[in-house]
Amino acid sequence: MDLCTIFSNVLKNAAEAVEENGEIRINGKRGRQFVKVIIGNSCLGDVKISKEGLPETLKEDKQNHGFGIANIRRAMQKNGGEFTYDVSDGWFQVELLFRMDDRTR
Repeated sequence: MDLCTIFSNVLKNAAEAVEENGEIRINGKRGRQFVKVIIGNSCLGDVKISKEGLPETLKEDKQNHGFGIANIRRAMQKNGGEFTYDVSDGWFQVELLFRMDDRTR
């Protein structure tokens, strides 16, 4: 269930944030003890960051939107993973680092 929360929110956010004819990239890499997934999208303008250190929603109805990033971070932490994001040069990307346990090696 947590994987669905993580990936559905990241992909939905990227699809909604990217401008028309913009670009979304998905990359993955498996290391010995981790799987890293990077999902990014081109973006115009500045990304506003909340006091919690997370990107704010661009939607007008802020009471009913803007929970996805916090849900992603919470689900990653719950499962021993790491969530980071970066905004630079017209590009927004999320990096998800999933640690491999003994059952998945």
